[in-house]
Amino acid sequence: MIEKLKYVFTNKIKSKIAVTLMLSAMYFETYWLFGVMFLLWVLIDIKNKQTHLFEEVRMSENFVLYWVIVLLFAFFAFYYISLFFNETMYYSALK
Repeated sequence: MIEKLKYVFTNKIKSKIAVTLMLSAMYFETYWLFGVMFLLWVLIDIKNKQTHLFEEVRMSENFVLYWVIVLLFAFFAFYYISLFFNETMYYSALK
């Protein structure tokens, strides 16, 4: 019983943390967290030389599509992170 509970709580821990961050980002309207997650996704994809967008895309098999997807994720990362800075500058200008 203890081993089963341990497995449930420790299996796929990175995915569980990501889901928790996504839900909290939506609840607290802190969308820059999505940017951080997209940035981590880009770094992991570049390290592994493969990405996922409805299916696995390997750099060695489809070079152009791989980089289009990775650059799209990088754009999303910087866009969502920039929302944080734009919002911060907007509210600081009001003071």
